[in-house]
Amino acid sequence: MKIVEPTEEQIQALVNPYIQNQGDGLGFAIGCASPQIRNSGKIFYAGSIRNQYQEPIPLDPDTYFEIASITKTFTATLYAYLLQSQHNHTLTVGEYAGPGKSIHIGSQFSQIALSTLANYTSGLPEDNLIARDVPPYLPIPYSVAGMFGFLKMTRLTPKHNGEQYTYSNLAFALLAEILPCFEAPGSTFPELITKNILKPLGMSKTMCFGNVPLDRLPLGYLYTADNFYAPTSPGWQMFDAYYGAAGLVSTPKEMMTWLLFNMGITKNQSLTPVLSLLQKPSTKVTDSDGNRLGLGWFIQEDRNHVPTYLCKDGELDGFNSYIAFFPSAQPGSQASEAGVFVLTNASAFIDPRGTEVVVSIANDLLMIMKGQEPPGDKSVYGRASFSRMTGAKVGSSE
Repeated sequence: MKIVEPTEEQIQALVNPYIQNQGDGLGFAIGCASPQIRNSGKIFYAGSIRNQYQEPIPLDPDTYFEIASITKTFTATLYAYLLQSQHNHTLTVGEYAGPGKSIHIGSQFSQIALSTLANYTSGLPEDNLIARDVPPYLPIPYSVAGMFGFLKMTRLTPKHNGEQYTYSNLAFALLAEILPCFEAPGSTFPELITKNILKPLGMSKTMCFGNVPLDRLPLGYLYTADNFYAPTSPGWQMFDAYYGAAGLVSTPKEMMTWLLFNMGITKNQSLTPVLSLLQKPSTKVTDSDGNRLGLGWFIQEDRNHVPTYLCKDGELDGFNSYIAFFPSAQPGSQASEAGVFVLTNASAFIDPRGTEVVVSIANDLLMIMKGQEPPGDKSVYGRASFSRMTGAKVGSSE
C-alpha cells in the first residue's frame, strides 16, 4: 500500500470547523506515522490552550493531555510483558487475590481469568455509562484500599466470565493492582508501569494523573448536544483506584512514541515480542459492533472478516483521545503501514452526525494517508469501544 504524507493544510481543514466553533481555548495534537513518511512520524498542532486562570500556555510536544481509557492499552501491555515470565495463560484472580491472599477481596471474584480482565470479557458489569460496581456512598478520592474493601464486602458477582463482552473499567483497575504480585509484591501500579513500560520506551513525561503539575494541564471543556461548551474539572472521581483503567496523562511527543512502538516501527528488545499477543484476537467473543478483542485493543474488521485497523479511544471530562493503526500480519516483526492519534482538551465532543470528533478526524486522516477521499458521512467510522466515561452516573450497588 502506498502511503501519502498529509499536509498541514489537510490537517487544518479537518480541525478548523471545530476550532472556529469554540474560538479560543480548544487545542488539538494530531500524529500520523508510517515507515513511508519522513522520520516515520509527524505531529500537527492546531488551536490554542489555556490554564485554569485562562492564561495561554504552549501547545507543543510536551503539552499534557489526559489519555483516559487509552491507558488500558498500557495496562494490557504490562500484563502481557509480565505474563511471559509466568508461562501460564490460565491464571485467575484467585491466584493472587481473595480470602487468605495478600489482596483481600470476595471469593466470588476468584475464578475470573486474568486474561479476561484485559480483553473486556471478565463478566464484571459494564460501567462506562452507569457504574453499578462501586460503593453506594463513593468516597472521593477513591483509594486502592477502598476498592479492595468494597470488593470484599459487596455481593456483586461476575457473570459469564470469558463468554460475553462488557466494557468494565473495574476489570482493568483490578488487573493493574494484581500485576505487582507478578514481579514485586508491595510495589504499586504506577511504579511497575514506569519501570517496565514507560522507562524502557523513553516515556519520561507520561505518568498517573496525581503526579501531573496542574499548571501544565490544559483547561478542559465539556460539550453538550447543542455544541455549548463550558470549562470542567480534570481527573475522575474513581482515582486513584482506577489508574489502570484511565489514569495516565501523556504528551503528543510520547503518544507518538507509543504509536510507533505499537506499530512495530520502533523496537524494544524486551517489549516488542509481546505485540503479537496484544494485537491478535484473544477470544472468539466480539463487542456489540462485531469488533474482535485483543488485549486492550479493539480490532475492527471488514465484511469479509479481514482486520482493517486496531484502535482504542479514551474520554474523561475535559479530554478526548483516540489511537488507531493498520494491522500487521506479524506484529512486532512486520511494521504497520500507517497509524494516527488525536488528542484534544474537550469531551462529549461530537460532529453534526453524532460521531466523536477525535474518531472522525483520525479516520479521515487514515483515508488521506491511503490516498482516498474521506466520506461525507462520518458515522461509518462508528466508535472504538463505547468507553465514554464523561458524566457517568453512579448507580446503586450491593
